[in-house]
Amino acid sequence: ALSIAFPQATVSLERREEGWHLVTPLTVRAEEPLVHQVLETLTPLQSERALVGSMEKPLVLADYGLEPPRGTMTVTQDSQTRTLLFGAPTAVGHNQYLKLGDAEAVFVISSRLFQMLDQPLEAFRSHELFHRDVWTVTQMTVTSDTVTYTLSKETGRWQLTAPLSDAADGPAVSALLSKLTALRIERFVTDQPTPEQVQGWGLDTPSSRISLGFGDQTPALELLIGNPIPEYPQQRYATHSDEATVYALADHRIKALLQDPQTL
Repeated sequence: ALSIAFPQATVSLERREEGWHLVTPLTVRAEEPLVHQVLETLTPLQSERALVGSMEKPLVLADYGLEPPRGTMTVTQDSQTRTLLFGAPTAVGHNQYLKLGDAEAVFVISSRLFQMLDQPLEAFRSHELFHRDVWTVTQMTVTSDTVTYTLSKETGRWQLTAPLSDAADGPAVSALLSKLTALRIERFVTDQPTPEQVQGWGLDTPSSRISLGFGDQTPALELLIGNPIPEYPQQRYATHSDEATVYALADHRIKALLQDPQTL
């Protein structure tokens, strides 16, 4: 587990069987690449210098921005914890002062770890749109104002079943699934949209709808694409059936899925 308290956010993360999760202030999947970056930096965490005081001249923690610290991180491993206290930047170089719990020494480390941790809450949330394996999809229906098509995987081969019936081009379908996995959350708009917001953002009458079937007992997944976001016209409101959260998705990535069926 990791507990992080920095100027921009205070979060707690926990490793579970299916991966890393935020547990406070939200219970959602964590951004695994960021967590892995942090863990790689910690194994091992190298210091450039260690400053040690003496009886005659003890270290004054306030001189290093450590009283109070500018950020803290507690690392839990096998029921043992260690706390890192982050101080002020050094006068020269791209370094930061650091103290380990109650230890007396003050270390000088690269400021990279501080910058990695001092980010808004949104940075710690998973930006993967789908938490299911898109490559296990056995049916895909795309509906929009301009394009409608359905692809089905039958006996290991992809078939185009609407608006016409024909064998699908395998590489073209693979490229389409790659574009589907490339959909990333640009921003989290809200976790609890009101009915008025759903209507105002065009999610009650979506401009595009992408339905994914998985061919077993797994429920189907439906992605709804709404209106462009006024402040970010290159992004659109979106939500899917696995959770209520409304996201911002890049419009050009959505358009890449609205293919002419003849190309498939």
